Amino acid sequence: HRDLHSFPTRRSSDLGQTATVAGWTVKVISVAPETTDPSVGAPPAGTVFEVFTLQVTNTSATPAAPSLSLISDLVGSTNVSYSVDTSPLCYGGTPDNDNVYQGGTVQFGACISVPSRVTGLLLNVSGFLSTSSVWFATQ
Repeated sequence: HRDLHSFPTRRSSDLGQTATVAGWTVKVISVAPETTDPSVGAPPAGTVFEVFTLQVTNTSATPAAPSLSLISDLVGSTNVSYSVDTSPLCYGGTPDNDNVYQGGTVQFGACISVPSRVTGLLLNVSGFLSTSSVWFATQ
């Protein structure tokens, strides 16, 4: 888990606003609970599946795949980070593994499982090989 000493004391952005992260302009389209995952069905008791969708534009001259360039995780009231690798796994969303060229815009997203007791979720988007990250309020 990443160092959360920099956990935001106030929300830095809201849904619909854009920010620049690691050569991408990122806009959060939605973060919404998923009642039934296409691969695993309903979330296990005590768990919520959250699907996020990002709209990203490559601002770099280097073609890159957003799902390989950007890392997203959810952090809530417990200050614990949850990612797409958090168990139980869920598979909703639309990963984009294709290269996007400069000026190109795509939407992609993924599913993250979070314990039901966690509230006040923030979506953190950071660069895979970068220290830059941006927090987005999800509610």
